[in-house]
Amino acid sequence: MHASETWQLRFYQTPESRVPFRQWQASLTDPRVAAAVEVRLDRLRQGLFGDCKPVGEGVLEIRKYRRDYEQRIRAAVRSS
Repeated sequence: MHASETWQLRFYQTPESRVPFRQWQASLTDPRVAAAVEVRLDRLRQGLFGDCKPVGEGVLEIRKYRRDYEQRIRAAVRSS
């Protein structure tokens, strides 16, 4: 990957056009947690995947651990 290359994040959308990840993200009440999620997404866009594993069909399970919570994020990641 080149330094200028960015990755496009695509989130699962239900047949009813809901995006569960975005709904979950909007429901976060702790600003520290919301900021940590945004930082993790920014790192993904830069191609810095960190702790993740493929779960099939181009989908990665992105794991973010903190002492006070554990959250797993699934996002389809493709180079744009």
